[in-house]
Amino acid sequence: MDGKHALNPALNFYLQDLGYTNIYVRFSGSGDSGDYESMVLITKGEDKDDISDCEDRVKGLPPNIVQEIESRFTKMSESHDWWNNDGGHGEIAIDLLENTYQTVYHIARTEHDTYSEEGSFIED
Repeated sequence: MDGKHALNPALNFYLQDLGYTNIYVRFSGSGDSGDYESMVLITKGEDKDDISDCEDRVKGLPPNIVQEIESRFTKMSESHDWWNNDGGHGEIAIDLLENTYQTVYHIARTEHDTYSEEGSFIED
């Protein structure tokens, strides 16, 4: 990971020591504001969509750890303007073991086409 996106190594090792292998954060927003919706911490062999106690896992972390994770994801998600105008949503996935990340952004836009015609109803 480059410096802009890199997790603090101590945070990475701390989460790995707790048994976590991946972090997934979903975010959304519109109208000039946005925030993360959910954070899921995954252990080896789990599927992120099957985790029912994801909020309890995050609540079980010390507040400074949660704040560090949220801060990192906020910085990572700022590379695209997904929160303005019609908004958007996405997901950031971090593999703690491989030190890799993937971001997916869905940015909404409304387009308008304008056409103009002139004519006469009177036949020559």
